[in-house]
Amino acid sequence: MEIFKWAKDIEKIYVELIEKTKKENLEEIQLFRIEQEGNLTESNKKRQSLVKDVLQNLSTDIEKEISLFKDKISTSVDTIVKNYEVVKPHIIEKVIQQLGLDLNA
Repeated sequence: MEIFKWAKDIEKIYVELIEKTKKENLEEIQLFRIEQEGNLTESNKKRQSLVKDVLQNLSTDIEKEISLFKDKISTSVDTIVKNYEVVKPHIIEKVIQQLGLDLNA
């Protein structure tokens, strides 16, 4: 019977089309997955680069601030030493007077 043969042929073609479609969809999914993995990798590289740049900038800024702080401390210490040298004779004189060792009085 021709009709059963046609039905079997149609069924065979249907199964082949389903298998072909499954294979094509699987290939598309795999290509999409590979593409997305590449995008994710690229995105991670950009983030890592950004974090590295930010950390480098912070490190540079901190080094500048530390250097500035050291300069200010050094200047302050120098000022204190100079002021001490200026008033040192007066301090010695006061201490001698307070101890009662002032021989000039």
